[in-house]
Amino acid sequence: MRNLAWLTLVALAACGGKLGDGSDAGDGGPLTDAIAKKDVKTFDVAPEPDAAPPSGGLNVSGEGPGWESEDQIAVAPDGTIAILWSAFTSEAPYVTMQYAFSTDDGKTFSTPAPVQVDSGLFPGDPAITADAQGNFWASYLGIDYQGQQVAYSRVFVAESPKGTMKFGAPVEISAPTTTDLNDHPKIFVTKAGTLLVGWATYPNGGNATSGTGVVARSTDGTTWTLDDLIAPPDAIFGTFFWFCEGASKVYTTFLEAKDSQYFAGMRASADDGVTFDATTTMVSGPSEQIASLDPACAAIGPDLWVMYGTTQQPSVDESTLDGADHVFIVHSSTEGATFDPPHTDVIDHQKTKLATIPLISLDATGKVDTAYVAGDTAGDMNGSIRFTRIDTLTPIPKVSPSIFVDGPMEFDLSRTDDAWLGDYFGGVAHGGSFYLAYPRNETGLDHIYFAKMPLP
Repeated sequence: MRNLAWLTLVALAACGGKLGDGSDAGDGGPLTDAIAKKDVKTFDVAPEPDAAPPSGGLNVSGEGPGWESEDQIAVAPDGTIAILWSAFTSEAPYVTMQYAFSTDDGKTFSTPAPVQVDSGLFPGDPAITADAQGNFWASYLGIDYQGQQVAYSRVFVAESPKGTMKFGAPVEISAPTTTDLNDHPKIFVTKAGTLLVGWATYPNGGNATSGTGVVARSTDGTTWTLDDLIAPPDAIFGTFFWFCEGASKVYTTFLEAKDSQYFAGMRASADDGVTFDATTTMVSGPSEQIASLDPACAAIGPDLWVMYGTTQQPSVDESTLDGADHVFIVHSSTEGATFDPPHTDVIDHQKTKLATIPLISLDATGKVDTAYVAGDTAGDMNGSIRFTRIDTLTPIPKVSPSIFVDGPMEFDLSRTDDAWLGDYFGGVAHGGSFYLAYPRNETGLDHIYFAKMPLP
C-alpha cells in the first residue's frame, strides 16, 4: 500500500505487479504467461572510470530464464550469510522465492533453493533475519491468485536452524483468511530473542478504503500473538513496517495515512514488543510530500535514527516506484520522544538527482550506513547502486561522498516489467564490513548480486 490512491489496486502489489511479460499461454491463468527474454540494453554513458564493485559484484541468483527482485540479506554471528529473494519464471511454478547461503564470507554461495509454501499458494514479499544463536528466520506471504487478481494472502514464518542452510516448513502466523489481503511482512529478532513480524492487513482482497497495521510476536517461532498496532478510526492504514532496537526500547517505523495526512511515523515498545505506543510519533514534516518507499530505522543506546524519502512527483498507482528527491535521516537522542533538527539528506546530489528503495544500517561504531539505487530520471540507463556513510558522532551529522557499488544499470521505476528493481533491497553491517545484496538489470532482466565492502 504505497499511497492512498493505491488502495483499490493493492491486489497486484502483494507480488510486486504484473506476473508475466507476454501473451497468455492458453490455459487461462496469468501464471502461465510467457516471460520474453529482453535484448541486452544499450548504455550510452560509461560508468565512472574508477568504478568497481568493492568485492566483485557476485551474481547470486543466476541469469534467468526469468528474473528476480526484492532481495533481503542477513548475517549470523558466525559470519554465515543468507540472501532471500522473489523469482519469476516462464515455467511452473512461475512465482517462487529462493534463498542461498555463503559460509566463506560471500566468496561463493550455495545453489538457490525454494522456500516452502502451502499447496495452492505462491510466495511473495521476502524478509530475513538471524538470531544470536545463528538460526535464520524468514517471513513471507502465501498468495492465492484468481485470474489476474490476488484473492487473498497469508503471512508465514520459516526457520533455517544453525548449520542446516535450509528453510523448513513454514508456520502460518496471520489469522486464517480467504478474503483479506496481507502485505509486506517484515521480521525482526529482539535482543531477548523474541520474534516480531509487522505487516498491513486489508479486508476483502484489498478493495476497501481502510486497513490495519498488525504486529505478531513469538518467543519460540511456533506460538504467535497478534496485536493491532494501527487501525481505523485512528488512521486509515499503516504499512511498510520495519524494526530496530536501542537500549531499552524496540521501535517500528512505517508510513501512516490519516484523512488529510500521509507521513513517516514511529511507535516504540518498552516491553520487548508486547505492547507499543498507543499513538504515532510523526517523524516527517507536516508539509513534506512523502515518497511511498519503506521508511526504516537504526538504534543504539538512547539514540534512534529514522530514514524516509520525499518526492515532488509521487506515483499515482501501484505500477510505479517513487523516485525520491531527498532521503532524510532524522535523529532522536531521547528514545524517540523528540527528534532533532536538521534532517540530514543522504543522497549524493553531486552524483545523482534521484534515489529509490533506500536502506539503512548501523555499524558497531555508531555510524549510519545507507545504500540506494541512483539515477537522474526514470529510465536513466546510467543508474547505479551507491553507498554512503554518515558520521553521527559529530554535532551535525557529516555525510561522506557516496561510493559507487555497481552499474551502469537502468534506474527503472516501473513495477510492471521484468527489469523491476523490487520495492526494497538488503544491506547489513557486520564485523567491520558492509554486506549488500542488490538488484542489477542491465540485461533487461533483473537479477540479484552480492558485494562486500570494508568499513573505515
